[in-house]
Parts: sequence; structure tokens; C-alpha cells
Amino acid sequence: MDKALTFYNDNNLIVNNLKIQDAQQNHVSFEKCVNVQASNLKVIAPATNSNTDAIHITYTQNIHISNCVIVTPQKPPWVTLHSKNHLPYESIK
Repeated sequence: MDKALTFYNDNNLIVNNLKIQDAQQNHVSFEKCVNVQASNLKVIAPATNSNTDAIHITYTQNIHISNCVIVTPQKPPWVTLHSKNHLPYESIK
């Protein structure tokens, strides 16, 4: 499984209280979305996979991510951006 969960071409999306664990590559992906609020996400990557994106954001506008816990073998945890107009991340641990 390359992506555990993908939100594609969504507008005014709210994602809250979500836990994703042990995806092979991307845990949560936002692609071509507009106006996204993502909060209280918990992403746990496999300890043996050092090439995983916790949150992957592509061609998405106006995204706000807050109060998330991301556990990956990488330091810092990866949030990959290929987008514009994203708001600062708050409380990503």
C-alpha cells in the first residue's frame, strides 16, 4: 500500500481525530484540495521505513494543520509540500 488515505479534489474539507499507522509510503495525502482544516491527526510510521511521508500535500490551497502527533524514524517528521497558501503548522510533535 503506497498511500493509506488520500483526499482528492475536495473543497472545504475538515479532517479531525484521525489515526493512521504503518503505511508503506504516504500516510495521509491531500491532493488538489482547497480550504482544508486538519487537526488532531496521529500518524505512526513503521520503525523500519525511513522513506515515508507522514503528510503529503500536493497542489492544495489554503490548508491549516494543527494539534498533530507524527511519529516517524526521521527527524524531523516529514510533511511534504507541493502547494501554495498553506498556513503555519501548529503543535506538530
